Amino acid sequence: DPGSPHLLADQMKAAVYVGGAENDASFTTDAAETLAKALTAAGVEYTIEWYEAAHGFAVPDNAPYDPAAAQRHWDAMESFFGVHLG
Repeated sequence: DPGSPHLLADQMKAAVYVGGAENDASFTTDAAETLAKALTAAGVEYTIEWYEAAHGFAVPDNAPYDPAAAQRHWDAMESFFGVHLG
């Protein structure tokens, strides 16, 4: 896909946070590795973390919602954005 984030890494100017679900066919470990390599090559500061959950785990009205994973995710995002946005 020409809009895939790894193809756009050299245009990114902000730090990037990715919270991936271990049970998610749309974001596999191979995809994460491709993204990480592209972000590294482009000099983009990033964090990719994995959650023992299914895709959609942080959305309360979604079937795979996982309260513990969601809380960990929101805490991580708050910390990441607090560092990068002040």
